[in-house]
Amino acid sequence: MSAFVTALALGYLAAALLPSGMVHLARFEAFRAVVRAHGVVPIRAVTPAAMLVAIAETGLGAAAAVAVVRSGAPPILFAAAAVLGVGLVLYLRALLRRPDTGVGCGCTPLFAPLGPASLLPAGMLAVVAVLAVTATAAGPSGAGAAFPLLWGATLALLAVLVPASVPQPAAEGGT
Repeated sequence: MSAFVTALALGYLAAALLPSGMVHLARFEAFRAVVRAHGVVPIRAVTPAAMLVAIAETGLGAAAAVAVVRSGAPPILFAAAAVLGVGLVLYLRALLRRPDTGVGCGCTPLFAPLGPASLLPAGMLAVVAVLAVTATAAGPSGAGAAFPLLWGATLALLAVLVPASVPQPAAEGGT
């Protein structure tokens, strides 16, 4: 079971974090503007916070992809992903307590309105990573990881699609 959870988590981390981090880095000014518009992070910390998130996502996603090829993952990878997931959940909870600014959550490569569904990608990241920490502590992963890797990647894609699939209210007086 530990090999399955480890491989699933690697697939999830690679599929969820690497694309998100790459988009945040490629469109860094837009991502920084979203973080600033959220008003959760102090103005002077917006750029470092946005850069930290984008680099952490890209780095952890890339490390997971490399671990897939090498057929093994250090528990520190999953621990770091769990910290990132919990941090993002806390950030989004703080953001949900603020008045809606009309700015999306900025939490995935897809535009998504801010709402309770915004918590799903970060919450899934935290849960999958904590399960993987537990699994890697239980023993080394084995061969035959293709099936759980695909499940992990599928879960990541589903979690990323949920916030973007929430219907948005129609604009008043028009479209």
